[in-house]
Amino acid sequence: MTKTIVVLGATGLFGGHLARFLIADKQFNVICAGRTRARLDRFCEIYGGRAWVVDRQAPAQVADMLTRLAPLAVIDAAGPFQHYGPDPYAFARQVIRAGVHYLDLADARGFVAGFQDLDDLARAQVVAALSGASSTPALSAAAVDALADGLTVEAIEAVIVPGNRTPRGRSVTEAILGQVGQRFNVTRGGHPHRVCGWSGTQRVKIQTATYQITRRAALVDTPDLALFPDRYGARAVRFLAGQELPLFHFALSLAAWPVRLGWIPSLRPLTGLVHWLAGWFESWGSDIGGMKVRVVGTDPEGGRLRREWDLIAPNGVGPRIPALPAVLLTQALAREDIAPGARPAAGALTLAQAETALHALGVETARHSQPLPPLFTQILGAAPLPAALHSFHSAFGHHTYSGHARVDGPQGLLAAIAGRIAGFPSATAELPVKVTVDARPDREVWYRQFGPKTFRSTLTQDPKTGQAVERFGPLSFRIALTFKDGAITYPVTSGRLFGLIPIPKPLLPVSDTREYQDEQGRFCFDVTVSLRSGPRIVRYRGHLTAD
Repeated sequence: MTKTIVVLGATGLFGGHLARFLIADKQFNVICAGRTRARLDRFCEIYGGRAWVVDRQAPAQVADMLTRLAPLAVIDAAGPFQHYGPDPYAFARQVIRAGVHYLDLADARGFVAGFQDLDDLARAQVVAALSGASSTPALSAAAVDALADGLTVEAIEAVIVPGNRTPRGRSVTEAILGQVGQRFNVTRGGHPHRVCGWSGTQRVKIQTATYQITRRAALVDTPDLALFPDRYGARAVRFLAGQELPLFHFALSLAAWPVRLGWIPSLRPLTGLVHWLAGWFESWGSDIGGMKVRVVGTDPEGGRLRREWDLIAPNGVGPRIPALPAVLLTQALAREDIAPGARPAAGALTLAQAETALHALGVETARHSQPLPPLFTQILGAAPLPAALHSFHSAFGHHTYSGHARVDGPQGLLAAIAGRIAGFPSATAELPVKVTVDARPDREVWYRQFGPKTFRSTLTQDPKTGQAVERFGPLSFRIALTFKDGAITYPVTSGRLFGLIPIPKPLLPVSDTREYQDEQGRFCFDVTVSLRSGPRIVRYRGHLTAD
């Protein structure tokens, strides 16, 4: 016996793929619903299904549809869910009250995260209602569930980078433009951190057995950012997306500034123009899209691992992927395999289920895993660091420490000039100090705040010598990190200006720096930087404890 499924938004990009998948599954009688009769009739003439004109914002029309069709489930694939008005759950609530299962392809953070509010109603009506049955959070959570197995999760990152020659729907364009330049929170160091949409561009490599792509990606807002910190206990969660063509990617980054500066509220009014312009470049680039989900965590033995799940969709099949989770969950509803209640779709699928469907489309996936020793472990080896030093230098991600310090200033004009170039703090008696470390296996960025004064340095490892390299503004110094007599020391061995011009040895600073643990078990530092001729550039010393 066939089961009736209503797909709202069936003539859209993702809704169209969803409807076609379900039409091909002969157990379903698919109703293609939307507001435009001509488009619905044309779709059904080509692909099958039955057209039904309905406006989801018209309760009488929705009630008539639900009464006359008595569907097993209604799937909202219309969107964009970021702009569903003052009562965003009105349509979902009406479907649930009618005793009908509900799914949607929402990717709006607030919409999906708040969907749990309908749980009591769904349980009372004995129906299942899942929000975000799409690439995020259903598929991304399935990947994290598999990657996180056996780990204490520290950080999660997901990336989606479509190919430029794959079709893009108008609602997708509107959703992207609605985020560009807007402020939202990501979790960093276990705390919310404010960022702007389409900022923080980085290059991402995605690799499977056959394909490898490298794309630019920037920060975007998704339901994962709201759901994953609590679901996995992650101290850092980020989601990125990108355009294949650098021209488009950097145009969006540039266009974000008027929004960031408050000159205009949003780029959404430009949706029609941008969608039209993008069509002119549709033949550029490739039809290969990708997705990456990365989890960093520690295993039961205390070793840190990075695990990645890479997906590459060739031949233009990328736009079909957001519909697959809803297809699988609709089939599960038909089997009565989903418990009643309303909730985000994170955890509703396993990665094995998703990969079976993905591979049938010709999508390739791969998993990668590698140990991630902290940067200081790579440089110092298995040195028996005291507990405070070990904790400080083995932390991953964004961590903040607070304490007190005293600063002694420069001795002489030349030392003062050197200190100013490096950004060192001015002389002061004891004052509060905060140190924030953004630690990755290949680099650590340190932000030191001495009262109102903040200066930054970046530490990496020289691949040739294995020594540490610390950069202060235009100055960088190679440092022979050493652990001896319970302390880490930082002797300078060479330096460069702007990374290119070697600094003559007579001009190199002398670093008399020690990190050690005091009798109270605190992380302590005593840093003196002097000119080779003797005058002090700066000395700062104090203690820190983790926030």
